[in-house]
Amino acid sequence: MKKLPLGIQDFAKLRDEGFMYVDKTSFIKPLIENYSFVSITRPRRFGKSLFISTLDEFFRGNKELFKELDIYDYPKWDSLPVIRIDFSTTDNSTPGVLEDSISEKLLSIAADYGVEIDTSIKSLYLSDLVDSLYEKFNKRVVILIDEYDKPITDHFTDPEKANANRDVLRNLYSPIKGLDSKIRFMFFTGVSKFAKLSLFSGLNQISDITLDSKFTTLFGYSQNELESSFDDHINRSAKKFAVEQEKLL
Repeated sequence: MKKLPLGIQDFAKLRDEGFMYVDKTSFIKPLIENYSFVSITRPRRFGKSLFISTLDEFFRGNKELFKELDIYDYPKWDSLPVIRIDFSTTDNSTPGVLEDSISEKLLSIAADYGVEIDTSIKSLYLSDLVDSLYEKFNKRVVILIDEYDKPITDHFTDPEKANANRDVLRNLYSPIKGLDSKIRFMFFTGVSKFAKLSLFSGLNQISDITLDSKFTTLFGYSQNELESSFDDHINRSAKKFAVEQEKLL
């Protein structure tokens, strides 16, 4: 009986250690073949971070992690450079700290790939990293942004700080507009839609699929998924509980 992946947001760990996984990889093909820049919002604890991790492993070409899953037979597997930023782990206590924290993440990614960021302007770090990765690997770059709005939503009670953090993020994303030819796929997750209009004014090519019926069950579990994926686990647990109760009688 497979273990339940409570609180696990790392796709590789989930697969390597034999945890139960409700297969959401069927959504990858329509996402990456029909869109280049995508945003989606859902409440927290819906599995957004796990899907970001899944996309990360897919674009890195770690095919064996997907054995027996829907996307495994995808005919166009490749290994692409991936820039992944998780704002749930980024310090946003002040705009200056937020900018420094983002910069450190991007410098770390650059070091992992053996490239350099050749600018001293922190708001240009992301775009410069895309240029460097594209130049080194001659492949388009994937950008995955998890909880893109957290530096703003964390400070609802302090509008001045929230607006300043928004400006940091806007300055980070704005230069991306001129890099279409170097970006394979860019995916944002968050909990609110309001930030889209103010953060991405320069990225007007972003498709918001939040209300798209084709992706309704991308996050969370449908009734069919619960019945097909967890029914066996529930039945086994119920039988085990019944046996234990009989022993006590």
